[in-house]
Amino acid sequence: MSTRTLTTTLPSGTLYVSGTVNGVDTTWTNTSGQTWETVAERSPQDVYVVALTMINSLGTATETTFTLYYGLHLVTDRTQADVNAGNEKGTYGSDDLNRVGAAMLYVAERLKAQGYDPKVNPKTDWKEHEWVDQAAQTVYLGDLAELRKQFALMESTPSVPPRILATTINSRDGLTYGLANDIEKILEDIDRLLTNAVQARFYSGELFSGEV
Repeated sequence: MSTRTLTTTLPSGTLYVSGTVNGVDTTWTNTSGQTWETVAERSPQDVYVVALTMINSLGTATETTFTLYYGLHLVTDRTQADVNAGNEKGTYGSDDLNRVGAAMLYVAERLKAQGYDPKVNPKTDWKEHEWVDQAAQTVYLGDLAELRKQFALMESTPSVPPRILATTINSRDGLTYGLANDIEKILEDIDRLLTNAVQARFYSGELFSGEV
């Protein structure tokens, strides 16, 4: 059975954690500070729905549910119709932030494998309401900008939004569906062009230079 090690940050003072990953009971271990870790059966989609009960030093139990993503799970085709319908594409929440954070991490690792040095530490365990913090938004967009500047992209690749004042799609001065698409399109372009570059090196024989 293939497994995946999952890591998340939980509130300080948490002493005990129990819960499930994709409906299966798992054991969580405090590895350092507020970081907790478990090993779960690997999902074919690399998507993990986590439901936890946390107990703090006062004996108070708190429940939380969130989704962890690994790899690329990008959405770049939202429309006004999605916003009007309020469907999955037309809304935005912590699950979307985790999905994009995981994509940033994946792209960063691919860049590093090709000799680039992106200095990013994308958050992949957002909880509800954390996004309203302006400092968190600044780090989020800063990580995206750092990834974008590492690689020569196409003229059509969107720019990084300078700021996002709200998380509700289509709100005034907030996250329009177009900006939400742009954020993920940047990562999609980097990943696709990285793949093209590696393939070009392969077919040109560069990967075999020096071989007899």
